[in-house]
Formats: sequence, structure tokens, C-alpha cells
Amino acid sequence: MSSLTSEFAEAETGVFWDIVGCPVPDELSVESVCEKIKSALADDGYGGKVSIQAYCDTEESKAAVVSAFESSGIDLVCAGVGLSRRLRMLQELASFAVHHEPSNLMLISKNVSSDSLCVLGSL
Repeated sequence: MSSLTSEFAEAETGVFWDIVGCPVPDELSVESVCEKIKSALADDGYGGKVSIQAYCDTEESKAAVVSAFESSGIDLVCAGVGLSRRLRMLQELASFAVHHEPSNLMLISKNVSSDSLCVLGSL
């Protein structure tokens, strides 16, 4: 196990994934990406529950992938285009941190501003 305190080693981890900016690679399935995320966390000493939420832009894109995500245990959220999607993701990440204390947070996104990182660092 890494140098994590037991409080965080066993805490729930919330994963917030922008699948528009960081889509599932063509050679992988949603299920395999989900398992890789959980495996990487476990390898780093995070043994608590892992909750993954994926954010898409439109109902049409959600309809195209919803079954693959839901069958992998990933909640798929239609959160709008561009900045509105990223803001919703950050709002839900902050809410998760407040309601699951202690918790670990993972953000998978291509476009994160330095201001957002400062806010995330304070959680």
C-alpha cells in the first residue's frame, strides 16, 4: 500500500469523466476502461468504493452509448455542450466532496482551467 492514511485509503472515490473531451479509446471498451480505472486506484492503495460518472453533451450522444456505460456501472449524465458540461461536472464533483467526507476525487477532462484547479485543490 502507498503512503495514504487509512482514512483516505478506505474512503469512497468519485470519478468524474468528460467523455466528450476524453472519449473511450477505439481499441478499448467502456467496461475495460472502467476496470483499468478501478485497478489503477487499487494499485495505488485506494481500497474504498469507486463511483464513476461520465458526462456527455447531448441526448443524441447519450442514446448512442448509454447501454455500454450503464452495463459497466457508470452513471451517464447529459450535461450540455462545452463550458456548461465542464461546469456541471465540477459542481457535482464539489458536491460529492462535501457529501462524502472523507473522499478521493478523480477528474478526467481535457479542458480544465487553472482557476478550476485552484478550487479543486481546496476541496
